Amino acid sequence: MRKRSTFNNALTKEPQLTTTPMTLFFIGIIEMIIMATWTKVVSNTQIVASGIITMMNIFVWYYVLRIVIDNINNWHLVLFYAFGCAIGTVLSTAYFQYRSKNIERSVSEI
Repeated sequence: MRKRSTFNNALTKEPQLTTTPMTLFFIGIIEMIIMATWTKVVSNTQIVASGIITMMNIFVWYYVLRIVIDNINNWHLVLFYAFGCAIGTVLSTAYFQYRSKNIERSVSEI
């Protein structure tokens, strides 16, 4: 039986995704900002925008899922991702609340 060459293995092997916990932390923040924006556009019935944002979010989910599965024993990655998601939720909620209050204030001044 002939052994496959290393060159052929390199061609057929999928590239490994490497990431750090901080990368997943920032991805968690970005994902929650995307989700908060998606919630806003869906509640305002902006159909095309909600579809585009949904597609973006699916790609983020795919990336995160692949990283977590490839590093299934590294719970630190999930912990940093969860912290990022929590901070992203807080930031996006605070932003939309601030924006809503400013809009209400400007309308009441008219």
